[in-house]
Amino acid sequence: MHFLTVSILVILATFGGFCSVIGKSLPQRTSSKGETSCVIKGEAHPVNSSFITSDCSSRCICMPGGVASCMDLCRQMLRKCPPGTTLKEENEPIGSGGVSCSCIRRYCIPLKVVCYREDNDEKYKVGETFNTRNCSETCRCNENGEITCVPLCPKIKCPRGTRPKGRGVVNVGEENGCSCEMQECVPVPKTFCYVGDRRFRRGRVFVTQNCTLKCRCRKNGIPRCAPLCKTKRKVPVCGPDERLAEILDLFAGGRCKCQTKTCISTSSKWTRELCCSAKQT
Repeated sequence: MHFLTVSILVILATFGGFCSVIGKSLPQRTSSKGETSCVIKGEAHPVNSSFITSDCSSRCICMPGGVASCMDLCRQMLRKCPPGTTLKEENEPIGSGGVSCSCIRRYCIPLKVVCYREDNDEKYKVGETFNTRNCSETCRCNENGEITCVPLCPKIKCPRGTRPKGRGVVNVGEENGCSCEMQECVPVPKTFCYVGDRRFRRGRVFVTQNCTLKCRCRKNGIPRCAPLCKTKRKVPVCGPDERLAEILDLFAGGRCKCQTKTCISTSSKWTRELCCSAKQT
């Protein structure tokens, strides 16, 4: 007795209305021409018997001489169905000789009208789509007989600081005249600048509440600011006929002030109280 590899015969198998050609090679144990059984994976099967392997992978026939011809047990060739039909799958039990196996059986069934539109009692086939009368939604008939709908013209989501803006209309349903507005995201125009609980219009110059900054409200709504008082200004050196005086600049209606030092003539009649310039900001 010896081992050899047997080329399996070409078998035409009809399954679910489709034919498939299957070929397979299995190592078989054979002996003389008088062999009365086939031994596959440690199991003996009599000649002229049909059997399923213990691992549910193959269906075989033991032929004279101890040679087994096998084919895949659950070989499926059907993947798509012709128009007007849909693919259906069922778990089909298969077993013989004490072996219990199962295969997924695929076959085509005719499409049926299973969806009914409530507002006008129209019927739709599975996979068929339609738009509602007010053009607010587009709907689809599903395999379970239910109709699911989504907005016909979904609104775009714009990032923060931008807003949707229409840029034309496009037709989306010739049969009922539906159309959608095309949109794009554009920056949101800024009318005011907000500083704390205060609001300033674009172009306005203002002084902050703590009198530290002088700002201008820009078009993007972000103020541009600079120190109100220049603290690193050099003290001037006065001449023989000059004296050093302190000048007060007033801002925001006198609410804020900046002190500067400058040289004035000794003959000037200005006093510290008079050496002030008021700026209404």
